[in-house]
Amino acid sequence: GRKDLTVETTELLHSIAFTEKTVELLVTWLRRKYYQRVADLQKRREEADEELKSLYELRQALIEKNLTGVYTDEMFKEQNKLLEDKIKVVQIAKDDELLTKYNLEKITDFIQEKLNNVAETFATSTLHQIRVLLCSIFPSGMPYGRNGYSNTPISPFYSAILDLQKPIVTFGGEGGI
Repeated sequence: GRKDLTVETTELLHSIAFTEKTVELLVTWLRRKYYQRVADLQKRREEADEELKSLYELRQALIEKNLTGVYTDEMFKEQNKLLEDKIKVVQIAKDDELLTKYNLEKITDFIQEKLNNVAETFATSTLHQIRVLLCSIFPSGMPYGRNGYSNTPISPFYSAILDLQKPIVTFGGEGGI
């Protein structure tokens, strides 16, 4: 007889499950990306310090020129407003909140827990979580017909991760030349 849709979906997810080693590789890649991003933010923050120093010096020069009558009050206000806007933009780039917003350990633990057994994640998730999970793996949908799921393309990202766990065929090895 026909199988239950939940059972078939669970079987489909089992058939494309990641191995523990693949999940470890993914988490290692995420960690590397995270630390690259942290280094980029650190560099941007250092550049922002230099730019702020330059903008403050420019503003001081502007104040002095206004006080000595080189710039009118109107010109001073206009130029000062432009400098203040630039200073705000640079201060936002310097903000540490971007780094503290992400807790790498919580993120990697969550990913390992959810991806080590996608079928289990499916079984224990809310309807909204199931939607997000299935749409991230099968963005084109999951056509279901008389014979179950058919032509269910996997997302390129998920597919690329699956490719990591395919055995490498070497010359003279099983399946090799």
